[in-house]
Amino acid sequence: MDNAVKIRRVYLDDLTSDGEPDVTMAIHLDNGQRITLNLNEIANDPRYADCVSSDHSSDPQTDGVRLFWADGRSVTLSAILEAIVSDSGGVIAEVEAYEGQADEIDVTLTGGHMISLSLAPEYKEGGAPQTDGARVSWQNGLSLTLDEILELVYSE
Repeated sequence: MDNAVKIRRVYLDDLTSDGEPDVTMAIHLDNGQRITLNLNEIANDPRYADCVSSDHSSDPQTDGVRLFWADGRSVTLSAILEAIVSDSGGVIAEVEAYEGQADEIDVTLTGGHMISLSLAPEYKEGGAPQTDGARVSWQNGLSLTLDEILELVYSE
């Protein structure tokens, strides 16, 4: 999945309260799309050892192509997306219009990872999005499979 889309910024968001860990990693791309990793779900998974800091104390940096930490660990965007798609089994758990932006949606995969998409106007005109687990669809007949969603993530 090599492409020209670059990682613009990345940060950890610790929403932990009442002793229940709630940490996510937000990855913003230069094309306006965003990916949110639910770090609670993957903290003990060896496949994510390169992208999850056990103490969540520092944000990773980016050179546009990969995320990296001061201790030398690094991971590419492609590797992150391949892993979350694999973990989810390709199942779209939920979809909702992004608050305040009717032309944006949040697509949540099983496991709690999220892909936030900016969409063309014809999707906005289709009404509220719904999912059957395999695709996101609108009342006007438009739909997106997970593979098509990933294509949008990588489009310029």
